[in-house]
Amino acid sequence: MRTSITLLAALIAITPAFCKPAAPSSNNATLTTCVQHPASPTEQQEIFERYSELLYLKRTPAPAFVYIATNEIQHNPYALDGAAAAFAIVNTIFTNSSNGIEVLHQAFHAPFGWVHWRLDGFYSTPASVVDIYRFEGACIVEHWDTIQQVPTNAINPHPLF
Repeated sequence: MRTSITLLAALIAITPAFCKPAAPSSNNATLTTCVQHPASPTEQQEIFERYSELLYLKRTPAPAFVYIATNEIQHNPYALDGAAAAFAIVNTIFTNSSNGIEVLHQAFHAPFGWVHWRLDGFYSTPASVVDIYRFEGACIVEHWDTIQQVPTNAINPHPLF
């Protein structure tokens, strides 16, 4: 329970930095979001895979956000709805080269895709993150995430990763 409280306190402390309008990406490009059009489940999977590659592997949030709806619904309690608010958070995490990011698992089953990844350097201990995305047509319209830091006093011998 103490670890959960510590994580909650850390999230509250860093939240103000994430709740401001999106800044342009490091290459001074303006944020371009998804243009809605129909997409088959196969096309959605291809879009999800491109999005995942751009964000998690190449760590280029601005190009990845062409797949995010402007009015994306956000279920993270520390983020506001909309692509601009999401971009402010994502850009901070993914463009910081001192943060280690490793994709562990991902899958897609229309209209949902999810990515389980490891985040090092952002919190005091490594964190296991799962992002879940929902598509409508060609756009990601909804996002959920769960974040769990590696506890220092874990009793379970199975690692988070």
